[in-house]
Amino acid sequence: MGGPLRRQQGYALIELAVALLIGILLAVWGAQALVNRYRDAQAQAAAVWMAAVHKAVGAYVRRHGPDIQSAESADTLVIDGFADWRSPTLAELVEAGLLSPGVAHGTALTGAARITVWRDGSCPGAVCAVEALIHGERPLIDPVHRDPDQA
Repeated sequence: MGGPLRRQQGYALIELAVALLIGILLAVWGAQALVNRYRDAQAQAAAVWMAAVHKAVGAYVRRHGPDIQSAESADTLVIDGFADWRSPTLAELVEAGLLSPGVAHGTALTGAARITVWRDGSCPGAVCAVEALIHGERPLIDPVHRDPDQA
């Protein structure tokens, strides 16, 4: 009678080990899925934020483009609240009513926004084109290769 009980206890131990292994695998899979959802949410928040900044900078260029085209110095728009027309800040865009006051000044993923405005062509003058570039202070890093994410 002692023999069959010992075999039964051995099977219970193997069953317990298999159940623990399955539980650990499910927990690791669930944790990875949660991390991926968190990263996706961060990326979506950064994209929405960058779209709002992009819209504000577009309005800035449309509103002040003619003044920038004929600007003789970087402080041409001081009277309009911009210390340097070549690099308006988010605070200046908010103050000018071009950006919502509640918008964040950066995201965890990209950091703060950097805005650069420049002129191309025969400037100052009417043939002068005004262009702008908006980017985060930190590049997006591909988590697998640890290189900047070109996308």
